[in-house]
Amino acid sequence: MIIDWKSGQALSLSPDSKTAMRMEMGLDFEELEEFKFLNQFQTLRDSLGSSLESDGLNNVESLGSKIIDGRKLTGYRFDGQEKITIWADPKTEVAVQIELTIGADVHFVMKNYNADVPVDETLFSLEIPDGYQVMEVDLPTGMPSEAEFIRTLKLSCECCDGMFPPALDIISTSTVSADIQVHLIKSMEIDPTGATGNQIAELTRATMGFAFATKMLVSNERDAHYAGANVKLGTTDRPIFWYQPEGSDQYRIIFADLTVQPAASAPIVDGAVRLSL
Repeated sequence: MIIDWKSGQALSLSPDSKTAMRMEMGLDFEELEEFKFLNQFQTLRDSLGSSLESDGLNNVESLGSKIIDGRKLTGYRFDGQEKITIWADPKTEVAVQIELTIGADVHFVMKNYNADVPVDETLFSLEIPDGYQVMEVDLPTGMPSEAEFIRTLKLSCECCDGMFPPALDIISTSTVSADIQVHLIKSMEIDPTGATGNQIAELTRATMGFAFATKMLVSNERDAHYAGANVKLGTTDRPIFWYQPEGSDQYRIIFADLTVQPAASAPIVDGAVRLSL
């Protein structure tokens, strides 16, 4: 699968069935500068850079050396909004393994990185090979609304034992999005190998609501906060998300029962995390 953020298009090829699915992402990425080059590595760079600028090396812990997959690597841990551990080759200083801990329950290990690998540009072509049957998928246009964000939050609770996502960072929402789609595939009895364009569009719509919060995360605006970690759907009088709509000095507060109330000031909730990279 290839996603071209600049053109707002995606292409998925299934060699076994010889089907090609072309998707219009439905967003004007030329106007959304912050999404153009959004990727895992840039997010990591921004997070580390922000930590170093604010605290210098005070929040960096040296972990010494460790043998990982037969290689002697040097480790460092950055403690911030997220705990990031990097194991790097001491000679090249290239990251070999990156570990990310979000909250108390979510831990990612990403490894087998290679640096400066020659890549054939044709591998990223959106041209469909000969012999493939084409399926067009039309996705919603424009940024998701607050109502769509709430719908996605509700779906996330349905597939995660009634609990809200541990965080609204890009990795967490990607993980929960996959859970939502697996849940819907089962409940809608969709054949993943033979899904129709409408079914694929519905699966995508179900998780696009997260982009409502992701835009605030990336742009670091609207004083958006999330306090839904370890909170169950329906918890009484518990704010889980709040933000200032553009051009307003008021706040919109989403509660754990998914009702929304306006407020003159932000609530005070233990453990609330401001959305920013």
